[in-house]
Amino acid sequence: LNRAGFESRAQTVLREAAATGVPVSLVIADLDHFKSINDTFGHAAGDRVITTFAGFMRSAISEHHIAARIGGEEFAVLLPDTNLVAARLFAEDARTACSSLTVDGISEHRRLTASFGVAQLAAGESIDELLARADKALYTAKNSGRDCVRIALRPEAGRAGGAAVRP
Repeated sequence: LNRAGFESRAQTVLREAAATGVPVSLVIADLDHFKSINDTFGHAAGDRVITTFAGFMRSAISEHHIAARIGGEEFAVLLPDTNLVAARLFAEDARTACSSLTVDGISEHRRLTASFGVAQLAAGESIDELLARADKALYTAKNSGRDCVRIALRPEAGRAGGAAVRP
């Protein structure tokens, strides 16, 4: 999906979660050093990296998950009926597997990595607020050296979208 399709489907999932009380988590992934891939190997190779990563993410999710490319080299996966611990494990597995992906036109010595931000939906939170918290955790991962997962603390903890912790 694109961002609009993702947000539309996410609204439905969030309404259902509010009615049933099941947890929902969000994982955002961003390909590390993507600009340098385009600069070094060309934009066609960059397109293949995005296609390869998108295909990998599609194969990693279950049928009830919602995955999308939400911009540039950024991807989101909404995980209904999934708490923060399970979502973090999903992100860690995806991060580890990402480094073994091969892409035509990219040197086999150049490891593909991604950074991940994870957040669990809080009561009364909108998709935009959930995205903002996961995005903040993602940027903490980027600023922590990349190729890692960071989680967003729940807003009720007094740190809405704020601190993220390393597992």
